Formats: sequence, structure tokens, C-alpha cells
Amino acid sequence: MTKEESIALAEQLSVDYGELENIRKEISDNKKIISKPLPTAKHHAAFKFFWPYLIGAVVTINVLYIIGTFISLAVKSTTPQGIFSVIGLVAMIVILIVGGKTATSTRDSLNYRVDSDVQMQRKRHRELQEKTKNLENIHSLKKSKLEKYDELVPLEYRSSRHMDRVKALIQTGKSEDFSEAVALLSKQ
Repeated sequence: MTKEESIALAEQLSVDYGELENIRKEISDNKKIISKPLPTAKHHAAFKFFWPYLIGAVVTINVLYIIGTFISLAVKSTTPQGIFSVIGLVAMIVILIVGGKTATSTRDSLNYRVDSDVQMQRKRHRELQEKTKNLENIHSLKKSKLEKYDELVPLEYRSSRHMDRVKALIQTGKSEDFSEAVALLSKQ
């Protein structure tokens, strides 16, 4: 092999081994992410949003009953107390109905978002698994293409960093060809 061919081979192997290193790193990073458990949906309860309406209904009926009692004492008649009690009861029912509908609507909206987020994370997880499988296939193909250099390059020197050193040894004249440069690496 000539000096120019040796330099070209070292450059090409540096690129190829660098690609393999990058693919291995990406596969490793992806597998770490994939190994983490998928999140579960944490749903909201309607009561969380209903309790303020419940308190408001109780306060409303009590306030109207007290107002009715004071007015009844002032006019010395039980009619205002009855009227205010009925109004308070109706107001309480309306507040509870509105509160129930609002609370369930809010809960459903939030739970839909939670479910959507979980679905999106699961989709990303599946896509990452597929991407990792594709990367493993690419890695395998690239590695098999480089097998023809296995006898020329020992296992411990199959990296872009070592191939750059081989290239430098040839360029500086410390070695005449690729095989000699690889042999010098083991002596350093």
C-alpha cells in the first residue's frame, strides 16, 4: 500500500469508525430512555373543583335564613323568614347544579389533557424504539462492511481517534504505510 493509499484508508476508517461510535452512543442513550417506565395518567377528581360550590351553597342558604329571621323579627311576621328560606333552598340547589356541571366539565377537560399527554409520550416511546431498531440495523451493516479491515486493525484501535493517530504517523513520516503505523500505535 502506498503512502497516499494508507492516508486515504486512515481517513476513511476514521470517518467510518466515528460514525459507528456515534451510532453506538445514540443507541445507548435511546436504550436508557426506553428503559424508564412510562408514566401513568393521574386523573383529576370532580370533587376537587366542586367543593367551593358546596361551601357557597351552604353559606348562601344560611345567610338567607338569617336575613329572613331578622326581617321576620323586625316586622313581627313569619312570612319573610319562610320566603327567604325558600329562596335560600332554591339558590342552594341552583349553586349545586351549576357547581356539579362546572366541576365535571373542568375535570373532563383536564383529564383529556392528561390522557393526551400520556398518549403522546407513549407514541414518542414507540418511535424511539423503532428509531433504535433502525440504528441497530445501520450499525450492524456498517460494522459488517468494516470487517474486511479486522485483520489490519486490532480491536483496541478501531476508533476514529486511533485512525487519526495512524494518519498523523504516516503524514509525519514516522511510518511508511498503514500496517507500520498501526504497529507503532501498539508501541506507544
